[in-house]
Amino acid sequence: MNIVVDTNIFVSEVIKDSVTRRLIMKSDHLLFIPEIVLDELKKYEEYIIKKSDLSKEEYFIVVMKLLQHMQIISARSLLPY
Repeated sequence: MNIVVDTNIFVSEVIKDSVTRRLIMKSDHLLFIPEIVLDELKKYEEYIIKKSDLSKEEYFIVVMKLLQHMQIISARSLLPY
């Protein structure tokens, strides 16, 4: 199964160490993330860090760990859907 992770899901995974985060990290499914999510992460970085109570370094570690389990796709590839 292919799963596209949107901005809301990704940000919630960063903010809270939840069941969703653990499922993403252990998933055998193909996970995709639209490149626009990366723009949103940059735009709201300070807000996400504040909400998560993570340091900036911890924030980047969590983001990188999550991204290791996903393939970044262009927004253009999602247009048909």
